[in-house]
Amino acid sequence: MTAPSSACGDDEGEAPSCGPDPTPEIKTVLRQAADLIPAGPARARRLARAAHRSAEVTGDLRAVPRLLAAARRADPRADTRLPWVTAAAAKQLHGDGDIDTAHRVLLGALESGPLDGSLDDDTVDALHLLLVVCAAGGRDELWAPVLRLLERCGPQLPDTLGVPGAAAPALEPLLAAVDDLTDERDPRRIVRVATAASDLDRGTGCGDALRRVVRDGRSGGAVASGITALRILALDAYQEGRWTAAEDLAGEALETGAARGLPLLAAPARWCLALVAAARGDEVAVRALTDELTAWGVPRGARRLVVYAGQARALAALGRGDVDDAWREGTAVGPPGLVEPRGPALWATLDLVEAATRTRRFPEARTHVAAVRATLTPAHSPRLALLAAGATAMAASDDRAGALYEAAFALPDAQRWPFDLARLRLAHGEQLRRARSTTAAREQLLLALDTFTDLGARPWVARASTELRAAGHAPDRGRDGPRRAGQASLTAQEREVAGLAASGMTNRQIADRLHLSRRTVDAHLYRVFPKLAITGRAALRDALDRLGERAAGTGQDTDAPPEPAAQPGSPPSASPRSDVTPPRSTP
Repeated sequence: MTAPSSACGDDEGEAPSCGPDPTPEIKTVLRQAADLIPAGPARARRLARAAHRSAEVTGDLRAVPRLLAAARRADPRADTRLPWVTAAAAKQLHGDGDIDTAHRVLLGALESGPLDGSLDDDTVDALHLLLVVCAAGGRDELWAPVLRLLERCGPQLPDTLGVPGAAAPALEPLLAAVDDLTDERDPRRIVRVATAASDLDRGTGCGDALRRVVRDGRSGGAVASGITALRILALDAYQEGRWTAAEDLAGEALETGAARGLPLLAAPARWCLALVAAARGDEVAVRALTDELTAWGVPRGARRLVVYAGQARALAALGRGDVDDAWREGTAVGPPGLVEPRGPALWATLDLVEAATRTRRFPEARTHVAAVRATLTPAHSPRLALLAAGATAMAASDDRAGALYEAAFALPDAQRWPFDLARLRLAHGEQLRRARSTTAAREQLLLALDTFTDLGARPWVARASTELRAAGHAPDRGRDGPRRAGQASLTAQEREVAGLAASGMTNRQIADRLHLSRRTVDAHLYRVFPKLAITGRAALRDALDRLGERAAGTGQDTDAPPEPAAQPGSPPSASPRSDVTPPRSTP
């Protein structure tokens, strides 16, 4: 088999001729391999597995060539063996984004080996990486031979669910694997299970374990695993309407990925930032972020990054009411009716179906809804069930739509996903207004408006307000207008941070409690003090008490509409990671 070159000198008995001095961790691996294991295949395997861990877990790509060179000195045939090939392919993928080379060498190595016995750890590692390669490439020609390979493995495939991208697994093993993460300390195991769960939109249950991985990465340990954990947590935060936290987590993932030279690993974080920007109506940020995704992804055949970009652009177009552009963006990555059970395609169900119905392409909308419903399995999340139910109502005739919308609203946990739910209420309100049920329409539209306002989804606030006026609703200044002069207005998160600070917690303790960065907490308090007309934390408790009394006396809520999203170059107080701008060469 032919594997990627280690790109270092590796003459027998000589030190590698390139790369920085080895880190203490690499020195330890080299010393233990030399002291404990005689030269030969066993020592080479240990070194190659350490090289793979450097690429996948610690993110130290510079150590990979040195370790592989040492492996080949221990065993001249090391580069024909699976652990060496896997480590070299991991460096190609995560460092250079060379999807096709990584796919070719991994597939060749696995196809040439025995798969009819029990699968050892080396084979499972190679399979996992190969599926990551396929998910990043997102192309049928990559998936087809790999799915045939998986069929050869049959029931031997591990039930750990640590390999993302395959057809949806059974629900019970998936949930059991997520539950088992409670006491898990291996970052590779945590990230593999969480990635498989996230592919099915079930990453939320992995939150505590992922946060352990993030802390490990921040301390300089599992840096690469920490990037993956950050972007999974960021997407969960976006879906649950915690957009400031999503920006913070995704920004940290991008910052770390740029510093470590791991652009592909951090790419989903850029997608998350683009989704938040699209929902908030920050067109400049959407264009910049999606241009980065396509500029890096297209030359490397990373179709998933192109899908990411199209989804964010379609969402932005729907928000500003440009339905023709939304249709173009939504179908550029695949026609209606083409639904992959893996990855983010299902998450864009509402976008494509709304674009189809608003451009009066009803047959295409129904074709796509049918494909989505045929694809969903019990393993997919309740959120995807909500999207499918809502899309079904959108594509239905007016005489059937009402009951279908109500069925969608009644699904379990629908309130957990406020933006998705508000979009469905907006669509239902539009449908009711068309049917001249204006009282019912106003009820749905007001619920949607409240949620969009709380989220800071400015274009969607405008859409809901326009529909309300068309339904005969006069704006209520006490409800929708600016706050009364002289009344302090805190966002929900500002009030939460201020309350914890008033209780005596430090900024670091608040950050840990709320899963925010220290800088985000600092920025919140920086805004809170002038709003409450105080100069320090000692006055916080009394100021919050006065605010609560004033709100009770006026009948007003202390929540103000969230502040507008930051424009590029705005200070950290507007967006906690707005000053993080990774190089344009990364996705």
